Amino acid sequence: MFGKTYKASGVEQGIQIFKDLASNPNTAQFVCKKLVKHFISDEPPQELVDAMVKVWLKTQGALPQVLAVMLTDPLSWSHHNAKFKTPREFLISTCRACGMNRLRPDFVKSLGILGQQPFAAGSPAGYEDSQEYWAGPRAMMGRIEWAEHVSKMAKKAPNELAQQALGPLMQERTRLSIARAESKQQAITLFLMSPEFQKR
Repeated sequence: MFGKTYKASGVEQGIQIFKDLASNPNTAQFVCKKLVKHFISDEPPQELVDAMVKVWLKTQGALPQVLAVMLTDPLSWSHHNAKFKTPREFLISTCRACGMNRLRPDFVKSLGILGQQPFAAGSPAGYEDSQEYWAGPRAMMGRIEWAEHVSKMAKKAPNELAQQALGPLMQERTRLSIARAESKQQAITLFLMSPEFQKR
């Protein structure tokens, strides 16, 4: 590996290989890009990725310092929701917004309905982390049907839920859709499926 021979054997050899992997510029680029893609945007700004890679190589992969570069970047605190929620994020944010500690069907079954069954990604890389993967017609229909079902369990008024969850991010069209809904269930479903709530 890396064009070199490792004299150590067993665990020690593995540790040396991992150290070389961690200090490799390609590893730094790959991991930093993954971090920015997950937390900020499906299209990671290369300038930010490069800044993180620079710190990675300087600190030999000290993740707290690498993450500090990302967290102090203005993009991390932008009010523009750029990331489409994965099913897991959608489920958790729905439960938090609606004040629900339990679900029927339960959390694991709900994730299966939404398309992100735990431990079933089919690849060691796990589930995809981009809008393109989760916003297809079939996936969105699953979200709508699940949101309609869950909306029956919410106890708060739709306007209150939306205002608490979205605050200044709520658009006028979403407010009007909720206000014009034919029922409480429909209003909550519209709130959960609004573009503002679907993104983070």
